[in-house]
Amino acid sequence: MTGSSVATVSAMGGTIGERMIDKGYKKGYVASLIAGAGLLGVLLPPSIPLILYGATVGVSVSSLFIGAILPGILMILVFLIIHKLMINRVLPEENIGFINATNSSNSKRGVIFKATPALFMPILVLGSIYTGLFTPTEAAGIACLYGLAIGVFNKSLKFKEMKTIFSFAAISAAAILSIIAFSNMFNYMITLEQIPQTIAEYAVSMTDNKYIFLFVMSLVLFLVGMFMETNAAVLLMGILLAPAATQFDISPIHFGIILVTNIEIGLLTPPMAANIYVSAKVNKSSLYEMLPFVTWFLIGAIFILYLIIFIPFLTTWFT
Repeated sequence: MTGSSVATVSAMGGTIGERMIDKGYKKGYVASLIAGAGLLGVLLPPSIPLILYGATVGVSVSSLFIGAILPGILMILVFLIIHKLMINRVLPEENIGFINATNSSNSKRGVIFKATPALFMPILVLGSIYTGLFTPTEAAGIACLYGLAIGVFNKSLKFKEMKTIFSFAAISAAAILSIIAFSNMFNYMITLEQIPQTIAEYAVSMTDNKYIFLFVMSLVLFLVGMFMETNAAVLLMGILLAPAATQFDISPIHFGIILVTNIEIGLLTPPMAANIYVSAKVNKSSLYEMLPFVTWFLIGAIFILYLIIFIPFLTTWFT
C-alpha cells in the first residue's frame, strides 16, 4: 500500500524480516526475499510510478492498475516457488516443525482479528478507484484519514509521533512534485525540439518488429533503472519512448507496465540496487550474505518481465 518499492522494503524489513530471523531463517535470505518482494510495491496497485507514467503520457491510471494485477500475481507465484525450493537451505529442519507447532489456530485467529481493520484498506482504496467512486488522489486522501483513525482507535499511533509523520509526508510529496515540475519543463523542451518523434522514427527505421523493439528498449530501461531514481526514470523514459511504442502499435498500458517493471528490476541490480542496500540495513545483513539468494529473485523478476513482453494479454485482458 506504500506505492513505492524502497518504502515497502523498509516497512516489511522491520516487521516480517525481524520475525523470520527470530524463527531461524538466514539473514541473507530474509533480506533477499524482502528486497525482491519490494518490487510488488510498485507492480501491484496503488503504484506511484504507474500514477506518474499515466499522468505524463495521458493514460488512465485505473487501467494501468488493472493491467498490473495479473503480472503482480504471477510474480508472487514465482517468488513462492523460489521460496519453496530454497526453504531447506535457509531454515534448519528442526525449525520448520517449530514454526508449524507455534502457528496454532487460536494464534492465527487472534492475529487475523487484530489485522482486519488494516486489511480493509486495500479494498477501500482499490474498490473506490475501480468503481469510479473516487479518483486515485481522492482515494489516497481517504486512505490517509482511514489509517489515522485506525491508529488512534487501537492506540498504536501517539500524538507526539504526528509531527514526524506529517513532516515525512510533506518532504516525500515535495520531492515527487518537484520531479514532476521539472519533468514537465523537460517534456516541453523535448517536444519543442521534436526529440520523441526523432526517436520514434529512428526506432521504426531500425526494425519493423515490435518484439525486437521491446527487447532493445528493455535493455535500455534496465540500464537506466540501475543508475537513476525510479520516479525520475519513469517520467523521463515515458516521455521519450511512449511515442516510439505507439509507432509499433503497442498499447500504452502494456508499454507502461513493461517500463515500470524494467526500471524496478534495476533496484535489485548493483551499483545502485536501492532495494538490496535498504533491505541489508534494515535486516542487519550484508551484500555478501545476500548475493547467493537475491540472484534467484532477480531471475524470477526478469522471467515475469519477458512474460509481460511476449504475452500482451497479461496487461490488456480487460480492454
